[in-house]
Amino acid sequence: MVKSLKLGKLANISIYVHWSFLLLVLWIIYDGLSRNLSLLEGIFSFVVVGTSFFCVVLHELGHALAARRYGIGTKNIILLPIGGVALLEKMPDKPSEELVVAIAGPLVNVVIACFIAVLLGILYLIHSFTGLLAWDSWLTYFLFVLLAVNGMLIVFNAIPAFPMDGGRVLRSLLAMRMNKVKATTIATRLGQLIAVGFAVYAIFFGGYPFLLLIALFIFFVAPAEEKMVRMESALEGYVVKDMLSNDVQVIDTEQDMAEIVSLLRSVKDKNFIVTENNEIVGTLKRENILQGIKNQADNNQSLVDWINRRIIFLNASLSASEAFQRMNAEGYDILPVKEDNKIIGFVDRMKMNRYVQILGSK
Repeated sequence: MVKSLKLGKLANISIYVHWSFLLLVLWIIYDGLSRNLSLLEGIFSFVVVGTSFFCVVLHELGHALAARRYGIGTKNIILLPIGGVALLEKMPDKPSEELVVAIAGPLVNVVIACFIAVLLGILYLIHSFTGLLAWDSWLTYFLFVLLAVNGMLIVFNAIPAFPMDGGRVLRSLLAMRMNKVKATTIATRLGQLIAVGFAVYAIFFGGYPFLLLIALFIFFVAPAEEKMVRMESALEGYVVKDMLSNDVQVIDTEQDMAEIVSLLRSVKDKNFIVTENNEIVGTLKRENILQGIKNQADNNQSLVDWINRRIIFLNASLSASEAFQRMNAEGYDILPVKEDNKIIGFVDRMKMNRYVQILGSK
């Protein structure tokens, strides 16, 4: 992950923090300086924020573990200034399973909130009967802040703004009574309407920049997911063999740079298959080839270093919808297709998109 820093793993799932998280750190420092906070108070602020985002990680882990129950893996969890995202390989196909995955995250925050409330109750009893603990201590203040943070996460994720948790719950409930495409469309439009409300409030009444970022996220991500659902629906009933394309450009690792440059000038393809000793070994994107050519001129780096060798072979009888989901989830742009252990062609995600558009027009 180029623009993220890996923090570690939980339940065998990698946790990343996005570079934009630095903006939140800078904002905390600016806020502390503007309010003339002491060093101890500044450290306390960072501890509160760090612990709050750990609760966010646990929230996303709830989604990931619920999805794992249905055989769906999670690529990673990434932390952003506006919260966290668990990048699942796909959402469950059954509405009842999506409902479980959607509510698993907020339920984690409910458990955390209940635990903190019990802990505060114990501290209050110790203070009341023994006087050993001051009720207005840093510890109790810290716990009250965490209780409020988890309470806000519960309430905020209950808002039916797709693709947030509340919106996914709404979509899953609607999908129990209608087809998934229609349910997604309704949830998307409602989510966009709520996003507009967030934006108006943030700009004209609240002055909350992070609320505006959340509004933008909802407004633009929801339609993108709706488009994906429509495409998957259009592919139902088709198999990978129906999507084959043999009009694919091949680059061999032994080709000299002049031949590769000539190929780039003569074709408009974005994705290329790479061979070595007459065997498929990976793929290359046009932009990677151009970057590789530039780097080779600058520091003698070989184009071979840019090959994506993480490649799989699709079965010709695999459903087109499942293949499309997998290619999107795992970032494959072009893949070879096998039938009876022989390569019979390729599927290109961009060409598959165009094929779906043709199906839609028909």
